[in-house]
Amino acid sequence: YCKADDPILYGKEVSVGAAVSLVDNYAAANRAGLTINNHFHINAGAWAALTGYPQCYRKPAFFALKLFTTYIAGDMITATVTGVPTWNDELSGETNVPYLACYPYKDETSYYILVINRHRTQSQNVTIGKSLIPDRMVKLSSTNINDNNENTELVTLQDVALSGVETNSCQLSIPPFS
Repeated sequence: YCKADDPILYGKEVSVGAAVSLVDNYAAANRAGLTINNHFHINAGAWAALTGYPQCYRKPAFFALKLFTTYIAGDMITATVTGVPTWNDELSGETNVPYLACYPYKDETSYYILVINRHRTQSQNVTIGKSLIPDRMVKLSSTNINDNNENTELVTLQDVALSGVETNSCQLSIPPFS
């Protein structure tokens, strides 16, 4: 399966937008008991993590896998999400789909909170209302939802240091589709 087979669809499947959808899909499946090991079954083999030889650039899907397997640990716990705008998905018929998804995990004394902004063009402001010591934020995002790594590694994980100071709540702005 390559760009020559269907250049329009292929470009969407290897984009950062598709990789963010994968992370959302992994977390939702994890909530149902499915592990990341089922990556290739979920995606029917259409997704590869690397471009072709000899470059072998890491596709955004590679970074989706890395985000989920390297930067998230522990058991999924519940969270309450409020005040999130929604949309109605005409394609699937789903209604009131939230633009933000939240998948929190707890590993002994550490929390890992995966927040996904499903909006394609607007940032979303998030308040995590728990006493935390915010250490870092790892982002899978790019300036364009269609960015890919077909010719160079344009899309990578961005590791941003946070305050490291205890706070009663953490305020974040989540870029579009990240």
